[in-house]
Amino acid sequence: MGKNQWSCVYKNENSGEHYWSKMAHVEPCPRFAHQLVYDSVNKVHYLFGGNPGKACSPRLRLDDFWRLQLSRPTRDQILARTKVLVRTAKFQELSLCDRLSALQYLQTSLSELINHDDKEQSLE
Repeated sequence: MGKNQWSCVYKNENSGEHYWSKMAHVEPCPRFAHQLVYDSVNKVHYLFGGNPGKACSPRLRLDDFWRLQLSRPTRDQILARTKVLVRTAKFQELSLCDRLSALQYLQTSLSELINHDDKEQSLE
């Protein structure tokens, strides 16, 4: 990234009203004329209010308040995720040619890395 120039960090391709009403509890909708503050001591971002830019309600003001704290994954978390990805790829390759071996691999080598209390990981 060069100095003295803008770079896009994140762009949400979902711009429809249906998406933003569904995601209202997960992430703030796009807006302008808002307040954004960074607390450098606690390393937390705060976002307040603004205008959502709806054509049907051009004077609508938001009064929501959001908090965002970014954190880097630990070395152990990165290693664990990498192991899962590598073993998942091996499982997928095995499943194409030898389904029985793939099932055994899933039950032993891959299953031991999964946090079975985490619903998302279990489903994956």
